[in-house]
Amino acid sequence: MKMLMKCLACNVYTMKKKCPSCDKETSSAHPPKYSFHDKYSSYRRKARFES
Repeated sequence: MKMLMKCLACNVYTMKKKCPSCDKETSSAHPPKYSFHDKYSSYRRKARFES
């Protein structure tokens, strides 16, 4: 199953591992899964409020 990917350099959406316009690596366009039992949530909240 192919997933939608996004180039972080030029903001182009594609289905490929490399961007067709700038030839850089792409990353997933989907957010990470949410879990009620997230063991790192306290660290994320602390980092968000410190900055």
